[in-house]
Amino acid sequence: MKKLMFLFAFIMFTFLSCSDNENANSQNSAQIVNTKINEVLKEKNIISQKIMYNLLSKEDKFKIWNDRLTKIIHNDKLTEQQLNLLNDLKSQLSVSLFNNDSMNDNREIFKNVYIKTFLKKSIAVFSEEFIYNNFYTLSNKSNDQIISREIVLENNIVGPKSKCTCNIGSIWSCSGLGTCRRSDCEPTQNWGGCGFLMFFDCNGKCFIYY
Repeated sequence: MKKLMFLFAFIMFTFLSCSDNENANSQNSAQIVNTKINEVLKEKNIISQKIMYNLLSKEDKFKIWNDRLTKIIHNDKLTEQQLNLLNDLKSQLSVSLFNNDSMNDNREIFKNVYIKTFLKKSIAVFSEEFIYNNFYTLSNKSNDQIISREIVLENNIVGPKSKCTCNIGSIWSCSGLGTCRRSDCEPTQNWGGCGFLMFFDCNGKCFIYY
């Protein structure tokens, strides 16, 4: 009986030790993910931020936007119509949508059908500033305005191609202060980083007028 009790105690100790290790590993993994995401979000240079964002896994990208929508939805000043739109967008998001595979049909449908419908409805209930700040940038608007000034200066520099910084087809590119125009810049070529939820290619540059 003592041997049996000892064996049982040993098994339980081993099980609990493994569970503790798994919990510790899980906590460490979550901490690493949060650290990566925070580094991207606090980056002030828009080009560096886009490069860092596109190095994240599809799970990390999903977490960024899912967390943001969760935070927005908890704003008690939203109307019922606004909440319905935001909840619907949140329900549409999934990790697989952030997979840039060219054969990802769900991603293409989301980009070319759902987003257009969502924006058409959003324009009626949200301000342009709200739409831009929450769906088109990882930074706040004031930072993007400062960064956009730097981008304008870069357009006059002769040398190797600079990175494209906006999507020509997006409604609210360039902090809503100007237009995204075709430029001799290096496009992102199917890995996104611009436009709504960063789903679209960066294929132009911001030309801002002050």
